[in-house]
Amino acid sequence: VAGALLIFGESLLELVVAVLLLAGMVSMSGTFFRNHVATRPLNERERAACEIGADQDIAFRVATGEFGQTINGLAAGVFPAYKIILINEHSFEALDDEYIAMIAAHELGHVDENHAVVSLVGAVVLTAPSLLSVRYFVQHHWMLFLVAGSAALVGRIVLAWIRRQLEYRADRYAANLLEDPHQVANGLHALRDARMIETADEQSPGRLYERAVRRI
Repeated sequence: VAGALLIFGESLLELVVAVLLLAGMVSMSGTFFRNHVATRPLNERERAACEIGADQDIAFRVATGEFGQTINGLAAGVFPAYKIILINEHSFEALDDEYIAMIAAHELGHVDENHAVVSLVGAVVLTAPSLLSVRYFVQHHWMLFLVAGSAALVGRIVLAWIRRQLEYRADRYAANLLEDPHQVANGLHALRDARMIETADEQSPGRLYERAVRRI
């Protein structure tokens, strides 16, 4: 509906409604993960590993099923009542507890600094010109199509850079929360090695993790 309004809508009200719909969908991502990703409560060992977040009013869950078979953590949700942190089941199987604590602290950084709001704004700002470029392409407004398409391309590059900075900020938050930068650096090394094995990719994840470790 939001896409149709942005592509075919004629009035300013329709464009405003489209942007609000996009914002609403992204802001409810926490609810989506609660309802549509297979999860379970943390067991005693997992709860102990995530104890760093015990005093935070954030729901921790273990992602199971297909979604939980990789090594990862995820923070979702914009509104306090819907914020959730998922740690994939395979992470608990493949990593020591000290590295799980690092993942938990990292995801708490995303939640505590409201990085989901930044991602929300970025997603809406990026999606709107992308759909508008389709609108102008359909209407044969070539100059407007080029302007909207260029804005979408630049926005994608800027958003990727911003998201990388948010990851670095979450690493720094984890280092401060754990009061041990070496634990975070070692955790990043462990994640890098595990993901290289998972993806059989010796280049892309390695460069990103090494850059994060240097910052820590």
